[in-house]
Amino acid sequence: MAELLRVFVPDRPSWRLHELAESLDWDKATTLRFLGKLVELGFLERDDDVYRLGRLIGELGALYRGASPGRQRLVRAIERVHARTGLTTQVGVLDGAELVIVLSEEGTTLVKVAASLGARLPLHATAIGKAILAQVDDATFAALVPERPTVLTPRTIGRRSVLRSEVEMARASGVAHAAAELADGLEAYAVPIPSSIFGAAAALGCAGPTAAVQAARDDVEAALLEAAEDLRPWGHAGAVDAHVHGGGRSNAAR
Repeated sequence: MAELLRVFVPDRPSWRLHELAESLDWDKATTLRFLGKLVELGFLERDDDVYRLGRLIGELGALYRGASPGRQRLVRAIERVHARTGLTTQVGVLDGAELVIVLSEEGTTLVKVAASLGARLPLHATAIGKAILAQVDDATFAALVPERPTVLTPRTIGRRSVLRSEVEMARASGVAHAAAELADGLEAYAVPIPSSIFGAAAALGCAGPTAAVQAARDDVEAALLEAAEDLRPWGHAGAVDAHVHGGGRSNAAR
């Protein structure tokens, strides 16, 4: 059911039965059985043969954002960073060897960066991903990043050793940076946030067109660092869990 629900993204909010079966490589009978149960439970709505996310998803999303004082404070921090920078502001959480966007506020720049909740992005080519990697120990880093990460643009870092050096710089400065590494013309900055908020390594970042991000660089970094500092009480002694970071302090604690 989770696999089926994940295909309902902002770029593709509605699906027909045969489209879902083809996309998931399932037979129609299996797809229809799962769809029927999700409609029954309220996760999906059906209009003839067209399926969309149901109201229960929105209700659960609101509960998820307000599930703890840390998350409530994080939502307010996102709002402040977004208002100050005008850039797409997102939170990503480590899930397997990728990050998943769990909170997002679309930017106000003329050329917008899509704020896609549920999007799964590579760690090595994103600022949020680098801020997450800055929180893990060496063994976990090696497990998460292959020797030759997938190159997505001419600027993508394609060697683990080079990425490790950049992540070390991000750990020292408190801010991770990615310039045209995920997509041409896209630039982003990010800071770690306490893992206790989501139970996994996570980071808060801003992204937008390169010109807009560079024009506001100082303000972007300041806004993110202030947000990270504000979230410190929801970490363990103001830091990411020691077993995640390998015993050192997180960027958010610096």
